[in-house]
Amino acid sequence: MKVKKLINKIFNTQKAKMSFKEAMDLAELPVVTFTQGDKKINFLLDTGSNNCIIDKSYLKNLQHKMTDLKSNLYGLEGIMHAPEVCTLKMSYKDRDYTFCYLVQDMSGPFDAIKKETGVTVHGLLGSKFFNEFKYILDFDELIAYSKQ
Repeated sequence: MKVKKLINKIFNTQKAKMSFKEAMDLAELPVVTFTQGDKKINFLLDTGSNNCIIDKSYLKNLQHKMTDLKSNLYGLEGIMHAPEVCTLKMSYKDRDYTFCYLVQDMSGPFDAIKKETGVTVHGLLGSKFFNEFKYILDFDELIAYSKQ
């Protein structure tokens, strides 16, 4: 039993963690910054969305691969869109993440966020990302941590 507790303690201290404390302190938004080479990619953690979205205008700055996948996306206005889907590989600290993102023009809402808070957002991470990588959002500690 002691060995199992020790293994759990070691495992728990090595879980992947993403802090959104700085963004919450600055703008009261849960934003996490990933990197791809020297490029920074700011994602709003969006538990109200099941999809992950990358802004179409920022995608040209990133290495990505367009896929043949098609998806349906309902916007806030209730209109269905059929965005293209791409795969992005990016990093947070020393961990790499490869995932599919819907490509959508998000300039309207993201410009409004920038104007209101000063924070530049390039995409949304929805529940599919959290589920895939087993992340839990902890608003007491202002971190997202992985159960993997």
